[in-house]
Amino acid sequence: MTSVQDRLKARWAKTGGGPELEERLKAAKAELARRDKVVKAKALGVTLPDKVAAPVVDPKTPERTGDGQADSSTPPPPISVEAVIEEARRKTIAEVEAAIKQGDAPAWARGVDSEDEDEEIKALEAGCREVTAYAAPKPTLPPDRLDPSHPLVRLKDEGNQSMRRGDFELAAQLYTQALHPGDKRKTTNDIDGVLYCNRSKARMQLDVPDLEGALADADAACKLCPDWPKPRARLAEANLALGFYRGAMIACRDGERCEKRVNDHSKSFVPLMDRVAMRAAREGSLAGFDGRVIYVRSAGEEAWLGKEAPENAGFDVIDRDPFSNDTIDPSKHPDFAPGREVNRPIHARCLRDACEICEDGDRILILRGVHNGLGAACEIRKRVLIRGEGAFREAVIDARNNSPIFRIHRPCVIQNLDIDFTGFSEAVRVEGKPSNNPLIEHAWIACSGDFGVVVAGESAPTFRNCKIKGKRGGMRFMQDCAPDIVDCVVKDCEEGAGVYAYDRCTPHLRDCVIENNDHEGAVVMNRAVMTLTNCHVRDNRAPACEATHEGKFILDRCHVHENVGGIWLWEKGTCDVRATVVIEKTAPAVLCDPGADTKPKFGRGTIIHGFVMANDEALKKLTPARGVQWQKPEAAPSLPGEVGAFKFEYNMFTRKQ
Repeated sequence: MTSVQDRLKARWAKTGGGPELEERLKAAKAELARRDKVVKAKALGVTLPDKVAAPVVDPKTPERTGDGQADSSTPPPPISVEAVIEEARRKTIAEVEAAIKQGDAPAWARGVDSEDEDEEIKALEAGCREVTAYAAPKPTLPPDRLDPSHPLVRLKDEGNQSMRRGDFELAAQLYTQALHPGDKRKTTNDIDGVLYCNRSKARMQLDVPDLEGALADADAACKLCPDWPKPRARLAEANLALGFYRGAMIACRDGERCEKRVNDHSKSFVPLMDRVAMRAAREGSLAGFDGRVIYVRSAGEEAWLGKEAPENAGFDVIDRDPFSNDTIDPSKHPDFAPGREVNRPIHARCLRDACEICEDGDRILILRGVHNGLGAACEIRKRVLIRGEGAFREAVIDARNNSPIFRIHRPCVIQNLDIDFTGFSEAVRVEGKPSNNPLIEHAWIACSGDFGVVVAGESAPTFRNCKIKGKRGGMRFMQDCAPDIVDCVVKDCEEGAGVYAYDRCTPHLRDCVIENNDHEGAVVMNRAVMTLTNCHVRDNRAPACEATHEGKFILDRCHVHENVGGIWLWEKGTCDVRATVVIEKTAPAVLCDPGADTKPKFGRGTIIHGFVMANDEALKKLTPARGVQWQKPEAAPSLPGEVGAFKFEYNMFTRKQ
């Protein structure tokens, strides 16, 4: 039976040699790219930096002198592309022929399907790479260095048990007792560091949190245990609770450096940094977005053709693979190399490229003018700030896509953009876990073929001071999302309602206006619960609020008027109306399906001007004794005919007809 080394050697023959030859092949490819770059730069009259223009060095081990040392008097020779390719061919042929003679040739040389190749070899190669990458063992952290028999450590363990039971006050007292023992028992930095770290958490969890004390304890733990990441997380949490966002981000970055020093690859500070950045952004601080600035130039006259901005040798990377028509990854640009200046501005020719090369904390500035989506979605998977330059609507994204211009999977901030979307897809889509809570503000979002905005999953975005319209509807919420819509206007939707809520979502609209839609103002279906606080729902050509299945509306201090119908409930629909004014003349102000199990509720301060169509039980709730003022019309209006929004067109995915 052949050895594993021989079998690995035979497998390496498939790719043209072993690791050393592979390094030389990579260098040869880089040299070809450099030559192409030099030719293009010369044609454009651009002078490349010496570092970029210099030939690529041959990575082959230099020749040794007689005493076994490398000869440093001569510089390393440049790579010879032709020689490397010829060497790869010779080695491949020789190793394959030898493997065939030994009966252990690779699958492709034996005429065997590559999928049947020895999986053990693949696993071994992968294992070798993993072992090489993570060879360094993790150092022992302070909690693991403690002696369990030490009396102070036992006192610490009692405090930990109290923390698990939820008795945080007792836990804080036990940690304090251990930090200040009366009998002056011997302590260490490790013991004190762990105690301060634990007491910091306990003080954060008190009924009345001791934030200043938690901050001081976390800072003391950081000084006592400089290579332990956890106290940095405690310090960041305390700063965040106190509103010191800059300090929280500094603590998080210090924690990331600690993780690298102790060989911890968990990236546990990433979610915490997202929380800090988004909390700060909602308060008007950019503490979480202090990275590089990436400028996106306008496509100018080429925008209507769906093209990116014209190439500019002063800003762009002239770097193309000679064997492909695709542009090399922009991260190869010297500006993105390790050790770069953090705040050095970068230029991108389109928004998609900027989203691909950005890193957490970067800012993408969309310069004045017209940009486009190049027919593809911008996948937001980094914590970035995307902002339009200039006054409102001076930076325009004219997208012609059949996929959203923004598909948001990660907390981010989008500001001051005019999104004019043409296509059979929503313009903006937010999805993901509850931790995905992006902020979209000061934006105009229009979609000519579908919904303006779709929110799905368990995400919890905030839309603030936006104007939204879509052909099939303005905003669509579904699954378990919990969006917060503040000071927004949803209007002029042609073939659907302003706002839809499905499944189990819980949207909350505050200080919003829903107006002038060809169908309903808002529709709730399934088990969704939509809350409207201090909102205006007006001038819609169908009912203002319509609930069906087990959907529920909560209206607090709202104004509902001049629609074709006010609050309509079907099947098991529910409404909870408080201090709200409902004025409707052309159709029932309140309609509760008499043959269904609707559950209307009208609280104190509610005023209804218009006809109410409901059963006797519902009508009993509309009395002054319950704090409801109901002004009946002189004549009951008739139900709208089957025209416009009321024309019957069965569609189980839109609304109750």
